Parts: sequence; C-alpha cells; structure tokens
Amino acid sequence: MRRKHSLSLAEQIEQVRRIGESRMLPLIAVGCGVACALGFVLYHWIDNKTPGFFTLLVAALFLSTVCGIVSLAVLANFPRFQRIARATRSGRRVRGDIQITVDSSDPENARIRGCMMEGGAVWDLEFTRPLGWEPRSGEWPCELVFLADVRLPVMVQLADGLLFTSDRTQRVYGRRV
Repeated sequence: MRRKHSLSLAEQIEQVRRIGESRMLPLIAVGCGVACALGFVLYHWIDNKTPGFFTLLVAALFLSTVCGIVSLAVLANFPRFQRIARATRSGRRVRGDIQITVDSSDPENARIRGCMMEGGAVWDLEFTRPLGWEPRSGEWPCELVFLADVRLPVMVQLADGLLFTSDRTQRVYGRRV
C-alpha cells in the first residue's frame, strides 16, 4: 500500500491559511447558490412541449443538486477554517501535554481523541480528520489554542502537525488525565 505524502507543520499552516483566508470560497458558495436557484427556475419553466424535455429536466435537477451541495459544504466548513487560520496567527496558547488516542478500527474514518489539563479542568477533545498528516497515539507536548470569541479551543498544535477540534469537544471539571 502506498503511503500518503505527509505535510510538514509549516506546510499545514500555509494550507490552512490559504483556505481560511481565501476570498474565492465565499464567492464560490454564492455562485453555486445562484446556480442552484437558476436550476430550479429552469426546472419549473420547462414544459413537456420543449424539445429535449426529459434531458433538460434531468440536467436542471442535476445542476441544482450539485450546486446546492457544493454551496452547503462551503458554507458549513468555511467559518471553521477562518477560525483555524486566525488561530495560526493569534490567540491564547496554553502549553501542556496531550494524551492522544487514535482509534483506527475503521481505516476510512479514524477517530482521534485527546485529553489535556488546563488549570483545574480537563479538556476532553475530539478532532476532525487532520490535514496532510496522521497522528499517533501517545502523550505529546503541544499548544492548545483559544480565540477570544470562541468558547472551545480551536486547534492543538503539535511538533508534527495541527489537530482541529470538533464540536464534540468539551471541558470537564474535577477529572484527572
């Protein structure tokens, strides 16, 4: 089996910034939303006397569906990448050691969890799929990065790469690592 190319920490930061600070992605989302609406208008405008009626109906529905999915995917993920890009430049950084557990029972969807002490509380972290590298289980030195306007930590920076927290991350009081 061929190994994936692993990005360095600097390359990961550059890639996250390129995505999160992009001006094109919001325009793509708006353009796809407009194309989706036009596809539905075209679908309702076509009647059975139009030449190529069935082909046009299928094309209109296909255009609307694909553009709608692309638009929703960009709108759902772009704000998270904006926060992560901001966190690579600024934010409060808490140094510590994180205990990472990688559950690879499903190779397509490895589950990555982490646990880290911060003050009197423990962060029970769940991460999304990393960008350009694969973490290993174990205890690692890291920086937990917080932004002022976000309640949860945005990312964890390790020596080998970045891990992005998911919405399932939570702060647990009174539990030790």
